[in-house]
Amino acid sequence: MTFGRKAILGVAFALIAATAAALATGALGSRSAATPPDLVRTSTKPAGFATLPLSKKPKCKMRACAWVNKDGTLIAGVNVVGATRVSDPGVYCVELKSSIRAPEVAFVLLSVDYFNTATATNVTAQWYSADPGFFYCNGNNITVKTYANEGGTSATVNAAFVIGVP
Repeated sequence: MTFGRKAILGVAFALIAATAAALATGALGSRSAATPPDLVRTSTKPAGFATLPLSKKPKCKMRACAWVNKDGTLIAGVNVVGATRVSDPGVYCVELKSSIRAPEVAFVLLSVDYFNTATATNVTAQWYSADPGFFYCNGNNITVKTYANEGGTSATVNAAFVIGVP
């Protein structure tokens, strides 16, 4: 098995394990008032907004990782300069450090953060690769669009998400 396949399988198993843990704790798709044990509320953010404790630095075994809030602010990131919401609703730009060239990124991993997304329950995040006809994000940015599918109709919505660049 080549190194690339091993890396992809490792990432897939990590995502499966994280999803299983989230399902076991009830954190996935849950809108309960209880705060997950690894998250804390801060007094400077609105109620229902969770952030990492300041004493913890996020760990990332990929080239870049980011946790982006639905308003486009960067909650936490590794090898990420910043994030912005460029269109309302649901179009985000995640700016990578210059050592990682966004046009050369082959694929990204995306997951919706339902805990910080107070919209519909059927939300997806999609990556837009470098496309000459798609100019939402210029420079060294990854473009992400978030959609909700309600009753067979798809529309962009503001949603928090996590992105990983292997």
